[in-house]
Amino acid sequence: MLSASDFQRDVADAYRLGTYGCLHKPISFDALFEMVKWIKTFWLQLNEYPIE
Repeated sequence: MLSASDFQRDVADAYRLGTYGCLHKPISFDALFEMVKWIKTFWLQLNEYPIE
C-alpha cells in the first residue's frame, strides 16, 4: 500500500485487511520516482511467486 498517511492506525488497518506492505509516499516527485523504481524492481524482478 502506498499512502500519504503515516498514522500507525492506518498502517495497522492495512495489515489487518491483508496488505503485503506499507510505504509512506514521499513529498517530492524525484523521491516518489525513485520509490516507484524500487517497487518495480522488487515486484517484477526480485519477488518469487509460488508455482501452482
